[in-house]
Amino acid sequence: MKYPFPAYCGQHELAAIIQEHCQKNPKFKLLFSTEMQSLEQDEKEIRVTVKDLKSGETRVINADYLVGADGGKSSVRKAVGVKLEGFTWDETFVATNITGFPFEKYNIRGANFVVHPKHWAVVAQTGGPNSPWRIAYGEENGLTPEEIRKRAPEHLKILLPGPDPYTLVQCNQYNVHQRCATTFKVGRVLLAGDAAVCTLQILN
Repeated sequence: MKYPFPAYCGQHELAAIIQEHCQKNPKFKLLFSTEMQSLEQDEKEIRVTVKDLKSGETRVINADYLVGADGGKSSVRKAVGVKLEGFTWDETFVATNITGFPFEKYNIRGANFVVHPKHWAVVAQTGGPNSPWRIAYGEENGLTPEEIRKRAPEHLKILLPGPDPYTLVQCNQYNVHQRCATTFKVGRVLLAGDAAVCTLQILN
């Protein structure tokens, strides 16, 4: 078995792969700094009004279908009146990205799960050798982003297998949800990803 462990692909690498293939296909057009304003649909097509956030200009895009994959706060889902049913867990989820730590020194690779009543965590590679490692753990509620980042080294001291130095490059705080859209399809609108099944929602 070439990879005897789960392989994780960080969003930064997945997005780069998707962008590379889209740019090679003349049928694709990538629009950045663009926000959906509203949508209308009938039996023949869907019309989406989008706004260029740099110029402020709006225009209408006509399409056969629209896939809303725009996260837990999905504008597409809200536009078609679909709700996320379920509940939110009490504990806050913190996702850190670190670089420079010699995980290979401790024979750690792939995805790793720390099972503990308090200091549980997910420790995983997010891509190739130059990509950061993701260490996610639970934290108490009500802390500011500044407090979360200040407390991160204490959590990492417990979770990392050795005292070697590292660089904390990212530290984000999330709500943990167990929610699902009441439907994944409304006419010509489809919901996917966190817009359809929400598990994490960034707070800062």
